[in-house]
Amino acid sequence: VLPDAAPDRKLDLAAVWSREKIRLRVLDCLHRQECLCHLMLLLIDADDTLWENNVYFERVIDQFIAFLNHQHYSREEVRLVLNEIEHANAALYGYGTATFTRNLREAFHRLAPAPVSDRQLEQVAALAGAIARQELEIIEGVPDTLEYLAARHRLVLFTKGNEEEQRGKLDRSGLARFFSESLVVAEKNEPAYRRVAADLGADPPATWMVGIGLFWLVLALWRLSRSEFAVGDK
Repeated sequence: VLPDAAPDRKLDLAAVWSREKIRLRVLDCLHRQECLCHLMLLLIDADDTLWENNVYFERVIDQFIAFLNHQHYSREEVRLVLNEIEHANAALYGYGTATFTRNLREAFHRLAPAPVSDRQLEQVAALAGAIARQELEIIEGVPDTLEYLAARHRLVLFTKGNEEEQRGKLDRSGLARFFSESLVVAEKNEPAYRRVAADLGADPPATWMVGIGLFWLVLALWRLSRSEFAVGDK
């Protein structure tokens, strides 16, 4: 389990590990768990777990702030406004590049000096559009790790976001062959975990989640199974 990739959303951890150390830690925990349960259910996240994702959004946000060039707000203050808009729109429109584009346009409308032109909004949308054209970058070590795990356990892709986008990424990644199923939900929270666990017939002590959303992930799984966690920095 890794903390959120966005710099302003990371938690202050006492111990931070490299990505490779986290991978080895998870494999070690799973190996020891095999003594008690031969077949385990692994619910594996997608963005920033299998392939890079957040870095592209952060790059576009930096470009957006530079394009806005606000005369009074600092970068941090602009980011706070954008975060507020993202939080409100996530409940209404979910996640994905279309919602992200909406967020940037709304933030520009709110922060840019009037009047805002159609040309400016087109430029803002073009910044976000670059994400959809970004080549998928598989995180180092992921294919080998999935191959190892798939030979021993049941792997299910469990991620949130726009279903068409997420399934498109999975198809392009070449990693679909390692998963018995792929599930995309609007939001990942405790009710979502309970629904998925029931649908999959999951045994809580033999169910693991691999992903980056530290707070909601630990809280939800701790309530469900009291399982062991491997915690570290990306």
